[in-house]
Amino acid sequence: MNAPDIQALFSMAFCQSCSTIYTLLQEPLCAKCVTDLAASEDVPRSILDIPGAFEQVQNHQSGEPISAQVRDLAEHYKQTASDVRLGNKPRVMNTNLQRTRNAQVARSVGTTTIQSNTTAAITALTATKAAATVQAQREKGKRIYVAFTLGTLDPQKPNKQMSMIPTTRLMYDLGALPTEPVFKVFGECLSQLNERMRTDATFPFCVDLTREQVTFHSAEKASNVFQIADSRIVESTMGQLFTYLEQFMSKTSVDARRVEIRIVASKDLVYGSEDHIEHGIGPGLKSSRRAVASKVTNKSTTASTASMASTAALRTWTQTVAQSSRETRFSLWSIGSRTPPIPVPFLRPMAPDQFTKLKFRRYKVCRTGSIIKFRLPEADTPFETISVAADWKRGSQLYQIGEKSFQTTGFLGRGASKHGIYARLGNKEYALTQSSCETGEISDYSNLSMLTDEMQNLERGSMLLAEFQKLAAEKRVKLPQMAFNSTGAFIGRFEPLVEADAPFDDPLPFLDFLATSYLPVGTAEAKIEKFTGGHDCGSPPGPNDTVLGALHAFTHWMVLYTSQNFVLTDLQGMYDARRVLTLLDPQSHSSERDQEKRPFWDLGPNAVVNVLTHHLRDCDDNSFCNRLGLKSLDFTFIDDDNGSESIRRSFESDVTVSPRTYRPAKKARTEHSDPESEEEPPAPARGPLRHGFPPED
Repeated sequence: MNAPDIQALFSMAFCQSCSTIYTLLQEPLCAKCVTDLAASEDVPRSILDIPGAFEQVQNHQSGEPISAQVRDLAEHYKQTASDVRLGNKPRVMNTNLQRTRNAQVARSVGTTTIQSNTTAAITALTATKAAATVQAQREKGKRIYVAFTLGTLDPQKPNKQMSMIPTTRLMYDLGALPTEPVFKVFGECLSQLNERMRTDATFPFCVDLTREQVTFHSAEKASNVFQIADSRIVESTMGQLFTYLEQFMSKTSVDARRVEIRIVASKDLVYGSEDHIEHGIGPGLKSSRRAVASKVTNKSTTASTASMASTAALRTWTQTVAQSSRETRFSLWSIGSRTPPIPVPFLRPMAPDQFTKLKFRRYKVCRTGSIIKFRLPEADTPFETISVAADWKRGSQLYQIGEKSFQTTGFLGRGASKHGIYARLGNKEYALTQSSCETGEISDYSNLSMLTDEMQNLERGSMLLAEFQKLAAEKRVKLPQMAFNSTGAFIGRFEPLVEADAPFDDPLPFLDFLATSYLPVGTAEAKIEKFTGGHDCGSPPGPNDTVLGALHAFTHWMVLYTSQNFVLTDLQGMYDARRVLTLLDPQSHSSERDQEKRPFWDLGPNAVVNVLTHHLRDCDDNSFCNRLGLKSLDFTFIDDDNGSESIRRSFESDVTVSPRTYRPAKKARTEHSDPESEEEPPAPARGPLRHGFPPED
């Protein structure tokens, strides 16, 4: 067959199902194929892809009497329509031609489908962009814009007005929704400030500023500056803060929904202290800037003299300004800093669908002096529900390979023996701790033993710190704000789950867990600092390092108070959202001689003596030890069997009251009273009564 014949063949109509040529066929399928397909239950996909074929089959009325006649006539015509004259065999259509025709049909169908899909996609994208634009415009009208600048304070002149870095150098606008927590937004401001200062040649020796090193101030004008209370930052949303600041803002700022915030830090932290110059560090060594920062902020190796002095000066300046010409404003702020009526925003923002709710019961805690025991939850103990981050396993994997993106998940981190997971119980945030399975197989009993030992250390630490603070109050020695992370802590046991009812693919490895208050982590927060070692007190404190000096004195006092029966070591912690140093995960040594009865970190009585011996080398240079008179301090022992009332009172006592509370009251003046007897007796020379730590026989 030559080319003209092929072209003439393609110009003739044929059925696209059976390929039979029909001179007058106007539709894609012949009558027989339509009748057969209409009577069939399954229509091939290849037929449905032919344009118009599905409609032709769907519109066919198979119940009409003429359908059978049409089918018979078509069958007869099919056998003779393509016969070759002169008695030759019936012609069969070339399969190659059929493939070519089918390819042309497929291309035409594909082009139509692509055009249809493209049009639908463009329409959907346009609608999405329009919706996003409308949503962005709505949020833009609701957003509160924070313009924050950097202010510096000279620690040598705390009463002087603070200076401010030129706004052309360090000034930013950060948009925030009214529902966002102030704590989170201000943290982002501080992180951006640190990022800019790292690359600015004006600040070659500055360190990364953290929350406890700065204060936040409302600063619309130079003459209208006042500090924002920490309680307001922790407990409020941006909408609440803006509502409060409206009374101090101009109408222009209110209409623009724009607040001016000044981040105030010590001049030594921003520009570098004189210590940098003394050690020969100059502008030519800018590449060593991060090493300088680590020396200043790391208390475990070197006392952070500049940091602590700057922070103390900054707080002194804040108290002084509060009583200056803006005394009325500060008093108004103090009145308005009460807890807002709406729920407190969470410090770690996570969506509700990122949690899994699990039922649990609390262990019962039994205290007798320093002896703390935990009992399994009883059958009648009510169940509680805690929300646990469901993506903790993914965060654990990211943490293991060193990806910082794990911070966006509910996994908090991993230590030598435990890992932490973010959780919520009501409106409180917790760090849920269990043994880490990365170190090998751990039994349920070993996990529970480790958790109870840690909880005992936290409870004992809180009790001992309370007694230590009492002694300091009697001696009129001011201690830094510190506490153990035991408030609200508890040990719980999850309700066992059936495999079919498991809430997520990666359930927690153990039923028992320890829940402690969550401490915020991020680029704006200080990292965990170590103050004492596991076997000794570590490096001695510097003359201005009040935190390290107080904790070394606390260690000295513990050994004396317990008659060398117990001492907490590896004291470490970080500042919470209210600038209180929170001590967490301490270890301990005791007088227990049986190694089988001690936790793995407890090295026995020799370790207790070693801690005290190491501290006594530098005890004379510790101002807290000297003012408290620890070297000459004596204790009176109370028998725990007969002193349960004293033990109970010690747990319920308030350690924040005035030192006058601990002094004996004056006798009433009488007519014949002896004047010498009316004099107030001196403060007791011995320390508070010891309970719970009997002396060795």
